[in-house]
Amino acid sequence: MNTPSLRTCSLQGFVSLRFLGRVLVGFAALVTLLALFYAEENWRGKRAWESCKSELIARGVELNWRALAPPRVPDEQNFAMTPFLAPLFDFNSKPLQPGESPWRDTNGLERARNFAIAFAGSDDVRQGQPAQTLGHMTDLAASLLLLRKQSNSNAPASFSTRAEAASALLGALEEYQPVVEELRSASRRPYSRFNIDYDAEDPVSILLPHLAVLRRTSQLLRVRASAELALARTDAAFDDVKLMFFLADSIRQEATVISHIVRIAILAVTQQVVWEGLAEHRWSDEQLRDHD
Repeated sequence: MNTPSLRTCSLQGFVSLRFLGRVLVGFAALVTLLALFYAEENWRGKRAWESCKSELIARGVELNWRALAPPRVPDEQNFAMTPFLAPLFDFNSKPLQPGESPWRDTNGLERARNFAIAFAGSDDVRQGQPAQTLGHMTDLAASLLLLRKQSNSNAPASFSTRAEAASALLGALEEYQPVVEELRSASRRPYSRFNIDYDAEDPVSILLPHLAVLRRTSQLLRVRASAELALARTDAAFDDVKLMFFLADSIRQEATVISHIVRIAILAVTQQVVWEGLAEHRWSDEQLRDHD
């Protein structure tokens, strides 16, 4: 049997170490090049931003986003301070105690958070949600099915006419009427300013619980107005459409991107109802001219 000599083993070990050394040197060189590349890009990016910032400041552009926050308004003149919405921004003082909720009125918070919860989520009719695509009427039976699922009711939602579905849907929506009327009354106040914590050190930590509530409320008003149009209750539908427009405008001055995304979503479902009224020739000339 042939056995490798000591010299052969030493040579092989030297070659292996030499190869490993080259790999490590190459890896170190690659890391160094990457570090230099990112350092240069960071420097170039910072220089470009400083140049852009100087140009914007010279043009009078406000770069401190906190300065864009709408001014505070008196509570009694503020739509956002109506009893239904006020708990959303009624916070406990910081620092919070262990296990303490950020919100002072947790019952009021949950009431608002759970309002019209059946209309949370997708608007895809294939998932049981009423469609909101222009060119298609809202599926009133599907809307009623959503409400019944939320209340664990197994009653069927099959109707021979759209008017029957509309009548049943409006009956199921009666429980939401007190809150809707409260919001409608509060919408007559001159201002709307949700007390967002614009002074938070970390903007990501800012709480915006009102956006989901307003979004779901607009969805509820959309299906209700559609049902009202189906029963030729045009004035009631028009009042709901005006409230939907107001909900969209209630967050118009907020200095956050997500607020404007939600505003666009509310305007989209409002557009759907306006289209349905036009398609069914429900709106009067006076209502079409109304700009309030």
